[in-house]
Amino acid sequence: MICPNCKAEYREGFDRCADCDIALVSEEEASSDAADESASPELVSVLETEDSSFLADVVALIEEEKIPYVLQSGTALGMDSFLQPGNLEWRAVLYIPDHQQEMVDSLIARVKSDRYREPEQDPNTD
Repeated sequence: MICPNCKAEYREGFDRCADCDIALVSEEEASSDAADESASPELVSVLETEDSSFLADVVALIEEEKIPYVLQSGTALGMDSFLQPGNLEWRAVLYIPDHQQEMVDSLIARVKSDRYREPEQDPNTD
């Protein structure tokens, strides 16, 4: 069994990569995927946000994992902007190769979990 992301090899009985937390594939699937990856991969949108801080946290993890990405960002003018001047909204869309989607989805979930976790209460402050 092989991790399709980091290419680590596992013996039979394991079904997830300990480092990447994604499903392992057989050696045949890995070699087939490698042949498919030599062609130009399809890009998929995995995140659209207006929160630049959240985006920065996600991109930092993606870069740490050496996952290629494309980031499209800027202001977008909607039709209602013409009626209300100064209504520019910044947003960003993050694209990654489709074969990396499961890994990036888990990284995004990790950032969400870290950000929105309830702060632990100190037992000494009641």
